[in-house]
Amino acid sequence: MFGLHHITLLTKDVDQNIDFYVNVLGFRLVKNSINQENPKMRHVFYADYLGTPGTATTFIEVPLLGHRTDGANRLSTIYYDVPKDAFGFWQNRLDKHHVESHYENEALVFNDPEGVKIGFVKKDEKLNDDQVVPNDIPGDYQIIRIHSTTLYGADQPAALDWFKQFNELTVHSDNGTVQTRNDTELVVKPGESDVKTRFGRGSIDHIAFDVGSKAILDNLYQLAQDNQLNIEEYIDQGWFYSLYIKEPNGTRIEFATSGPGFTLDEPLDHLGEELRVGPNWQKERPDIVKFHQERGLFLNDKGHE
Repeated sequence: MFGLHHITLLTKDVDQNIDFYVNVLGFRLVKNSINQENPKMRHVFYADYLGTPGTATTFIEVPLLGHRTDGANRLSTIYYDVPKDAFGFWQNRLDKHHVESHYENEALVFNDPEGVKIGFVKKDEKLNDDQVVPNDIPGDYQIIRIHSTTLYGADQPAALDWFKQFNELTVHSDNGTVQTRNDTELVVKPGESDVKTRFGRGSIDHIAFDVGSKAILDNLYQLAQDNQLNIEEYIDQGWFYSLYIKEPNGTRIEFATSGPGFTLDEPLDHLGEELRVGPNWQKERPDIVKFHQERGLFLNDKGHE
């Protein structure tokens, strides 16, 4: 069965974003990178200490990004698994950081600074010791992994049927869920609005499924070609390979390999400390580093490989 790999969103202010996801939620910044389509845009990756697939939330910075419009076809809300006894700790921590929270359907729910709805779900589990991020949050309370997100589609049945093509995903049409490893899931609901979705601050760009190996991803690529699916791109990101396909309502879905992982180009103890780029940008890396250094970013990066 496939798992969840990561979820990617858009931000206008990457510094504010890092402050919230690292200093409030306690993730580790495991990769400082660039948008593969525009190297002038930063792309930051947060995860557990190891950068384990399924724990990663990533943001692409778009400095001129406007307000988003949540229409019928979109992804919305990130739920994370946290240890079952962690709610009291997290409610106090969010209060301390002036983040309003409330309980909704047995989840602790709040918003990030750009209006991303986030929820914590109780899990009878906690991070392994080697996954714990060394910060002021006890390991017994740290976020475990992504639990779910919701896909809204004007044609919900078409979306559910689309996911049924992938044998390693378990689709439950009765309750509109796509089940993945570790009791995680993608919830598929009918679109709530006739308004056209417009990406903006806090929009979810895509959800990624963890397929495991490159061989499995190659097979998926062949399946997508054979079935004339709406393939956007098949790319070597360096840390993993990615296949992007749009589901029938137009939302981007990614299938990604588990590895090689974020330690491909940085030692584990120094993940996220310097600017790293994918294979397609290695030749331009010195110019990319210079561009960002001139804007006061990645000043500890000496431009070495």
